[in-house]
Amino acid sequence: MKIEYKVPKTLAGISVRAFLVQKGFSVHLWRRLKNSGTTCVNGNVVIAALTKLEADDILTCEIPESTSIPPIKGTLEILYEDDALLFVNKPAGQLVHPLAHSSEETLLNYAAYHLHTDTQDLIPHPVHRLDRNTTGIVMIAKLPHVQHVLSENGAPRFHRRYLAILEGTPNPANGTINAPIGRKPGSIIERCVADTGKSAVTDYKTIAAWDDYSLVEAAPVTGRTHQIRVHFSHIGCPLAGDDLYGGSREHIQRQALHAYLMELTHPVTRQPLRITAPVPPDFEKLLPADILQQIKTCSLIRK
Repeated sequence: MKIEYKVPKTLAGISVRAFLVQKGFSVHLWRRLKNSGTTCVNGNVVIAALTKLEADDILTCEIPESTSIPPIKGTLEILYEDDALLFVNKPAGQLVHPLAHSSEETLLNYAAYHLHTDTQDLIPHPVHRLDRNTTGIVMIAKLPHVQHVLSENGAPRFHRRYLAILEGTPNPANGTINAPIGRKPGSIIERCVADTGKSAVTDYKTIAAWDDYSLVEAAPVTGRTHQIRVHFSHIGCPLAGDDLYGGSREHIQRQALHAYLMELTHPVTRQPLRITAPVPPDFEKLLPADILQQIKTCSLIRK
């Protein structure tokens, strides 16, 4: 993807590297672009990071794109959008990514249609994923360098918090689950706690408890597949509806897990950004009325 900037008078005299970093490029990505020979000022290849820019200079760079995603018109619940980022609220039962040899419509197909028709002809770049039946916030970068900055070196530059309804109540009520997770032998889907697995850490706090259930806020420190689901099952409190990991589907037909909060420093503006997603209807039905009301008024969960 070719990106083009016209240097404003207010930034005359700034170096190429500093200008791109200000636009959200990481220093690491700048080095890759410089070495590729695709970064130019007024058509001339830039070979020095400290090359100075003048007012009205045209700076261009070529960033490799991921595979194009076919745009499909569909319902997209947008929580927040600006020139660099798109946050959407994913419903249960929808995949984030298209699968090979499948015609199923996904969140990214809908996002591709939105970006093609409502802004520019952009390709959505997902920064993270959610399981098919997990609801809540998905962050999509509109430009590849923004995606790169937010996930550089495999270290997420954002903080996610989930609401989960568990069968039973964790003991202690608040704490950290530190247990490595690996693939379960003989399964291509299921994960399990295993000494040979990869490090996995989840912080949690219990928000409310009733009958045989509890509502917890979970904050994954690492990002392993099925991490929250595996960790709570491991301590004897599987998610309601999560029959893959020991939960019952009597009252909800999917794992009761909702990505409700995301906090980050905006990769371009450098300003703090806080995005929230409302609790979905099937999740609400499991909650007592008083607890649900307190969640909606944000008096039970952190602000």
